[in-house]
Amino acid sequence: MSRNGAAGVIIRYEDEFLLMKRSLEVDNYPNTWSIPGGGIEDNEIPYQAAIRELFEETQIDSNELEFEDYLGTIDRKGKEAFHIFLWSSNSKLTPILDFEHTEYGWYKLSKLPEPMTSEMIEKLYEIVA
Repeated sequence: MSRNGAAGVIIRYEDEFLLMKRSLEVDNYPNTWSIPGGGIEDNEIPYQAAIRELFEETQIDSNELEFEDYLGTIDRKGKEAFHIFLWSSNSKLTPILDFEHTEYGWYKLSKLPEPMTSEMIEKLYEIVA
């Protein structure tokens, strides 16, 4: 993986968010709930990386979604910045999981799965604030 940071996509459908549980096979945050995302390659800007990672990890095409906003970055405690983009969907899409994830779900803020990093929880709450 490159050292250019990472990018991810929060997908919202009404008042729910698509979250995915990272597998035990991944290096970063194994067995933790998060959003689709990953490393930014040398030839990419964060937005491009987010779209690529979304498709690689879910088989969801960004053309099925509506771009809403760039939400800034999450501080990953000494690691490169994690850029977050918000997209909305007009239905509860069904991702096709890759080896990096073991399950997924659509969750309301009042019923977020555990474990999740506090930084990701804060970012989700910022959306509805």
